[in-house]
Amino acid sequence: TTILKLDRWSDIMSLTREMLEPFGIVIIDTVMAMQEMMIGELEPKCFNKTGGLTQQGYGALSAMAKGFLTKMNSFNLNFNLIFMAHSKEERNNDNLIIRPDITGGLKQELMRKVDFIGYTRIIGDEKNAKYILTFNPYESIMCKNRGGLHEEIVLDKTPNLLANTITKAITYM
Repeated sequence: TTILKLDRWSDIMSLTREMLEPFGIVIIDTVMAMQEMMIGELEPKCFNKTGGLTQQGYGALSAMAKGFLTKMNSFNLNFNLIFMAHSKEERNNDNLIIRPDITGGLKQELMRKVDFIGYTRIIGDEKNAKYILTFNPYESIMCKNRGGLHEEIVLDKTPNLLANTITKAITYM
C-alpha cells in the first residue's frame, strides 16, 4: 500500500495525472481535514470579524471543491475517489438525523457529485463490537446509493474488504 500524505491544499491542487496514475483508489481522510486545508488558503475577506466564514467564504469553498473534482475528472484515470467523513447528529423536532460532518458549499458539491455515501454503525458492546457499513439511505441516516448495493457489509479484518466492497458497489452502477 502506498500512502501519499499531503498537508496543504496547494499540494493537493498540484497533483498531476502522472502522480495519480499508479493508484486504483484515492482516499480523502477526512473531508473536514481537507476543508481545513482549503480554509487555510482563503483570503482574509472570506472571514467575518469573529473568524467564521462569510457567505463569500462558503462560496469560495464550493468553488475550490468544484475545481478539485473537475481536476480529478480531467485526468480520465480509472481510479475511485473516496471521501471519508465523521458523522454529525442533528435534531429535527424529535427525530435524530445522522449526516456526514461536512459544511457549506463543500457538502452540497459532494452530495451532488458522489455516487455513494456510506455510514458505519457499531453494534454490540466494546468487547464484541461489529462495524456495519451501509450505503442505504434511511429516514435518520443520510446515505447515497446510486449503484443499488443494498446489502450491509460487516467490516472485519478480511484482506482487501474495503477495496472489494468498493469494486462490488461500482459494478452495481
